[in-house]
Amino acid sequence: MYELYNFLLKVFSKLFIPSINARLRFRKRFYKVTPLERLKKDLDIKLAATFSAFFDIRDIRPATGNLRKVQLGLSALLSEFHEVCMDNDIIYWLDYGTLLGAYRHKGFIPWDDDIDVGMMRSEFLKLQKALLNHPHFKLTEWLHIGGESIQCRVAKFCFKRDDIHLFIDIFPYDFCNCSNLASFYEGYKQDKEALRASLRGLKLHYNFCECKDEKDLKVINETFKKYGDKYSSSLTLKDGSAIIYGIENPVNEATRIFTKHTIFPLQTLNFEGFTYLVPNDIDKYLSVNFGNYMALPTDIGIAKHPPYTESELEIIEEILHAAKESK
Repeated sequence: MYELYNFLLKVFSKLFIPSINARLRFRKRFYKVTPLERLKKDLDIKLAATFSAFFDIRDIRPATGNLRKVQLGLSALLSEFHEVCMDNDIIYWLDYGTLLGAYRHKGFIPWDDDIDVGMMRSEFLKLQKALLNHPHFKLTEWLHIGGESIQCRVAKFCFKRDDIHLFIDIFPYDFCNCSNLASFYEGYKQDKEALRASLRGLKLHYNFCECKDEKDLKVINETFKKYGDKYSSSLTLKDGSAIIYGIENPVNEATRIFTKHTIFPLQTLNFEGFTYLVPNDIDKYLSVNFGNYMALPTDIGIAKHPPYTESELEIIEEILHAAKESK
């Protein structure tokens, strides 16, 4: 079945460059999980647990081939993002798998194919302003609304050219003031679920894509604002006691509320040969997100996004060549 999916994707890539959203629908239509694949997944879980006792995950070789090409394209985009932030006094930090890759591999997790960064909401607003008239880069917001599970909005830093499908996911965080982190987080989860229910109630359907319908966008933004205003406070590092994951972000099983000293003051770390900002207590931060982050994961070797088309890979090669020439 996967061979059929790859064949059809290769044929269609000769005709047009589909959006990420279209490719996700395409994969869902032609690539069904079989009982054998479910059995393989269960076996992978057991093997990962066994191998973790004898194998150091840091010894896994870096990616090669097309995946490595995509990683290098994303790395070039991250370098540009860093420059934009530094030019505008915007503070960010590497987040999720990108932070894990920097800490554990000094670069990408060998099978990873995206970039994640976090920043405080006040910094995110500064970034929005800085990119309003930027000649090469922009911010877009992708929505996932209408399904049974995830209801979210994800900001993405990307090229203004629509044919370059490289993105940096940006996750806003908010300062909060609370004496009991666990109790505060329980209230946050209830508000998060209420937000999800309200978004489902809109009866709109967006599957990780932009919304260009002004009428839809207005009611969607109003819904996010209704719940977001409670957490999008004017607190700062000086008077906030903790930091919480933005309510509009995708659902995460980890209890993503941190003491401010877990994140600040920010430190620096190498990622693909460049130095970037990272949380103050990386071990604690990663442990919250991943648990035992030095263990072999069950999804080892599995990229999260659909394969890039031949046309997209050619464009990434052009970007890498231009970046090399500019040095």
